[in-house]
Amino acid sequence: FRKRLKESQEAELKAQEQARIAAQKTEHCGEVHRARQMLDSGIRIADVGADGQKRYLNDAERAQRSARANAMAAECR
Repeated sequence: FRKRLKESQEAELKAQEQARIAAQKTEHCGEVHRARQMLDSGIRIADVGADGQKRYLNDAERAQRSARANAMAAECR
């Protein structure tokens, strides 16, 4: 009886962990999708530099971030 109880508790913990991981992945993929939309929209994107000043991304930085977002989005499929 104790063995079955322990196995059922372990299975429940495993299911909860899998549900938590799935929820995190869904949230992460949503953030990646929104980032890709923003990068592909063509609007100016501001970033805060190390000195605390707002600066806009140039085309090379935008392309680099877009490539990184596309790579992360590939993991979501």
